[in-house]
Amino acid sequence: MNISKSNFENEGEVDFTAHHKEGNKIGRVSLRRKNNRYEVYVYWFREKKEEILHHSEKLSDCIDFTNARFGLNDKVAD
Repeated sequence: MNISKSNFENEGEVDFTAHHKEGNKIGRVSLRRKNNRYEVYVYWFREKKEEILHHSEKLSDCIDFTNARFGLNDKVAD
């Protein structure tokens, strides 16, 4: 998937997976722009809470992180 900075206008987000599992927890992994930085986070369904997995001022850093952690092949669009 090609991800561009315009995806985050008007509080937009990019969802990577809705069924991420860690132990007994299941959550949705997403990327958003908040407080002038990009955040990769997981929203745990049962606990109803968020956990920041990675953050950076650079979109490419977050895409590199999600590609490595979740076996994805996403790219930053120009």
